[in-house]
Amino acid sequence: MRPPFQSRPLPAPRAPLPFIWRDASLCAAPNTWTYFRKVFSWTPGRNGTSAYAGFAADPTARVWLNGRLVLDRTMRFMTPHIPVETLNLSPFLIAGENVLVVLHHWWGVPTFQRSPGGRPGIALVWDCEQNNAATDATWNWRDADEFDPHPHQTIGHDGARRIRFPVLLDTRREAPGLHAPAGDNRPDWRPAVPVISEAWACPLRKETPVLTLDDYIPAARLISTGRITRTASTAALPDHEVGRRIRETLHHPDRGAGVPPATWHGHPAHDSDVARASLPVSVASPRAAGVPPADDAQRRPLPSIVLNVQRSVFDDGAAVAASTYTTLDFARPVHGYLTLDIADAPAGAILEFGYGELATNPRDGAPLITSDGHFDPEFTCGSPFGDRVILRGGPQTVTLPEERTWRYLLVHRSDDNLATTVISRIACRTSQHPVTQTGAFEILDSQFQIRAPRFGAALVRLCLDHARITMSDTYVDTPGREDAQWLEDIQYRARLAATWFGDTALRQVTLRHAVEQQDPQTGLFRVFAPEDYQTSGCQFLDWGMTWIGLLHDDWQWTGQTTLLQRYYPALKKFLTALKHLTTADGLLTGENCLADNHGSQRLDHATGESGYESIPNTWYYGYLLQSAEIADALDESADAAEYRHRAARLRAAFRRFLTESQRPEPGGQKPEKTTTSALHSHDGSGLRTPDSGFWPLSSGLCSVAELWTSDAGPHAWGQAAVVNAIYHGLIPDRATARAMLQTAFPAPDGIPPQNSPIKRWNTPTTIYRALCVLSEHGLGPLAAAHLAATYGPHLPDGPLPEYFLSGPDRQPVDPTGSHGWAAVPLAWLHDTVLGVRYHHATPTTSARIVVKPHYAGWDTVSGTVVTPAGPVTVRIDWSARSLDVAAPDGVPVVKNLPVFTGNNTRAPNQEDTTPQTVSLTS
Repeated sequence: MRPPFQSRPLPAPRAPLPFIWRDASLCAAPNTWTYFRKVFSWTPGRNGTSAYAGFAADPTARVWLNGRLVLDRTMRFMTPHIPVETLNLSPFLIAGENVLVVLHHWWGVPTFQRSPGGRPGIALVWDCEQNNAATDATWNWRDADEFDPHPHQTIGHDGARRIRFPVLLDTRREAPGLHAPAGDNRPDWRPAVPVISEAWACPLRKETPVLTLDDYIPAARLISTGRITRTASTAALPDHEVGRRIRETLHHPDRGAGVPPATWHGHPAHDSDVARASLPVSVASPRAAGVPPADDAQRRPLPSIVLNVQRSVFDDGAAVAASTYTTLDFARPVHGYLTLDIADAPAGAILEFGYGELATNPRDGAPLITSDGHFDPEFTCGSPFGDRVILRGGPQTVTLPEERTWRYLLVHRSDDNLATTVISRIACRTSQHPVTQTGAFEILDSQFQIRAPRFGAALVRLCLDHARITMSDTYVDTPGREDAQWLEDIQYRARLAATWFGDTALRQVTLRHAVEQQDPQTGLFRVFAPEDYQTSGCQFLDWGMTWIGLLHDDWQWTGQTTLLQRYYPALKKFLTALKHLTTADGLLTGENCLADNHGSQRLDHATGESGYESIPNTWYYGYLLQSAEIADALDESADAAEYRHRAARLRAAFRRFLTESQRPEPGGQKPEKTTTSALHSHDGSGLRTPDSGFWPLSSGLCSVAELWTSDAGPHAWGQAAVVNAIYHGLIPDRATARAMLQTAFPAPDGIPPQNSPIKRWNTPTTIYRALCVLSEHGLGPLAAAHLAATYGPHLPDGPLPEYFLSGPDRQPVDPTGSHGWAAVPLAWLHDTVLGVRYHHATPTTSARIVVKPHYAGWDTVSGTVVTPAGPVTVRIDWSARSLDVAAPDGVPVVKNLPVFTGNNTRAPNQEDTTPQTVSLTS
C-alpha cells in the first residue's frame, strides 16, 4: 500500500509569494503562452540538504529542470486560495549550472464554473542557503511562439464555456537550446517583473503529491486507415477549426481496413452492421463477431504506423488536399497528454487530432464511429475542438501541453508533402493522482462466469478505469469537458479511493475546497468548488450536505478529531443556515435542491408551488444524525442534542410522504389498512408482513412519494425516493422496506416497465445506495442483476452515459455522459458484498475489523479491501458456509456470515430489525 502523502519538507507558505510576470500590468490576451527561464548554480552540500521547492502559478504552468519534466501543471483552484506545489528537485539537479524553465499558460476566459479570475504569473520559493533560484527580476521571459495564441475557446453544445482552446503547435519554431545553460540565442528574452496581487493573497500548501509524470497508456488497436479528401471550402477553414475540418472530411479506407464485406451470409449489410463492424465486439452486431474485442489482451503497443501521403485526388471536380488518416482505439477511457514519438518526418508535415469517447450515441443508440473509422470529434465537448501539430524535420517527441480525454483517436496527415511520416508510438501520458491499486474483487463462481462472462472482471476493470481518470488533483468529474468536482457523488468516490487505492488525501482536498468557498452570507457550500460561477455559484442544499458525509467518513477512517475541530465552525454555520431554510415542522421545501436531478419529479418552485420534496429531506435527516455524532466527538453536547431533536422532528413530519394504502387480500377478504405509524415502528408491530411479490402502485402498496402538496397529498413515485428513505433509516421496519424495494425494483433486473409510474434512478449517489439497501434487505441477487442491466450494455466500451433514462425526452442536454461516478459500484463490492468495515478505537472500545458479507447471487467471491489498519483479504464460499479472512496482525476481526437460503440472507435464527444506514466504517 502506498504510504499517505502527509509529511511536508517545507513549512507553510508565507504571503506574499514572489510572483513574477512579463510586466507590471498583470494583463495578457486570452490563450497566451509564455516561457520563463533562470540559470542558477548548485553545489551539493554547500547549498544545504533541502532540494524541495514550492511552486505556484495562475492559472497553470509546466516546469522543467535541466530539460527534464518536473511538473505537468499546477492544481486547480479559485482565487485567492493559490495552491503551492511541493517539488522534489533532487533527482534533476546537477553540480554547477542548472536551468529552470517554466511554460506558463494564461487562459483569460471563463471555463466551466469559473470566470476569467486571477492574474497571470508564477512563483517559485526555495529556502536554502546560498540558493538564488527563487523567482525575481533575474528571471527572463519570452513568448512561447511555437504555440498559436488564437482566441477561439471551445464552447459547449449548450453554449457553455466548457474548456480551453485547441492547441496549434509548430515544432519548427521550438528552440533546441532552451534547456541548456548557454540558452537558445533568442534576442527576445526580457527581464521578468516582480508583481503582487490580491489574487494570490492566501497561499496554501497542497496536500497531495504532484501528478503522475511517467505513466503511459499506448494505443491498443488499429481500427482503420485510408485516404482523406477535402473540398476547397473544408480545406480553407481557419486553422483552429480542427474538429470541424475532420468532421467534414471524406474518408476512403484502405482495402480491408475497417470495412466489412458487402453482404453478411448472403444478406445485404444494414447501415448499422457496416458501422459497427469496425467496433469492439461488445457493440458490434452478432454477425460481426469476427471483430476483435477491446479488452486487456488488446492493451499493448502497436507497431510503427507509417502515414504515406498519396498524390492529389479530385472528387466531383472539387479541389482537395492529399492526405491519410488513422483511427486508433485505446480500449479504455484515458485522460492526459497526447504524446507522439516520431521516428522520421519531413519538415512541415501536418498532423491533426480528433478525440472521441463513445462508440454509440447513448441517446438513441446510433453509431458514432462509421464503417470507415470516421467520427465527429466535436460530438462530446463542443466546438472548436481538436489539436494540430506541424512537425520539424527528422525524429522528435511531441507532447501536447493541454489535457484531453478520449478513447478513440482520429489522426489526419493533412499536408501535401510526398515524403513519409513514421510514428513509432502514440500514447496518453496520464494526468492523475499517483496511486497504486491494492484493492481487488473477483467472482470465483464458475457457473456465473459461464452465464455472464462479460460482467464480473469487465465491470471492475471499467469502473477502475473511470476511477483513475477522475482522481486528478481533486475528484474531477468529466475531465477534459467540465473539469469540475461534483459534491453529489464525491463521498462514495472518496470511499473507493480509500479501499481500492489506500488514498484519503484527495478527500481532504475536497473538504478544504468547500470550506474555502463557504458563502459568508448564506453559510452554504458551493457544490462545484473550487468555482466562482456568477456571484455565489451553485449552492444546492442537498448536494452540499455531502460535505458532512465526507467529514464524517474521514473521521471514521482516521479516528482523529483534528479535521473535525478545524472544520466544525463551518459545519455549524452550514447547519444553522439549513435550520433557517426549514418550515415549522422541520422539513426542507426542496427549493434550491437537486434531489435525484433528472430522475425525480420536482415542485415548480419558479411559480411558487408550495409543498415538500422527500429526497432532500432524507439526506437532511441522515446528515443531521452524522453531525450529532461529530458534535459528540468534540464534546459539543448541546449541539448534538439540537441536531438529534431536529432529526426527530423531521422524522415525524416525513410521514406525510408515506402512502396509507391497502393491500388486496386473496379470496375477496377485506384488505387490512397499513398505517404510517406502523412504518415508523422498529419492531413492526401492527403491520402485516407482506409477501415477496411485485405489487404495482395501483394495487395499493405502501410506498414513499417524491412530493407532497396540500392539494394532492403524497404523489409522484420513483426509485430514488424509496432508496434514500430506506438508506437513511426512515423506514426501519425491514419487511416494509423490502416490499417497497421489490415494488420499486421489480424482478428480474430492477428496471420498471416502460409504462410504470415509478421513475428510474438517475444519480450515482442513488445507484450506490440502491445496491446497498437491496443487498441488506435480502435482495442481493436483484442488486447484482440491476447493476448488470444498467452497466452491462456499456462493457467493455465505456465511458458510461451519465444518465440511464430511456427516451429522447428523458435525456439531459448533454447525452455524452460523465466519468467519475461510473466507479461507485466499487465501493459497494467492498463494503457490502465483501462486507468489510473498519471500526476505529473509541474511549470505550478498541479498534476492530468487522466482516459481514451480503449474498449477491455469486456463490464464491474474494477480494482485498484497504483499511486504516492495512489490507484485508476475504474469500467467501456461500454454498460451503465458508468465510476466510486474512487481516493485519494486532487488529481483532469479527466475522459474521449470515445464513444463506438461496434467495435471502439473514443472521442465524433472527431477523435483524436495526435500521441499515450504510457507512464505510459503520
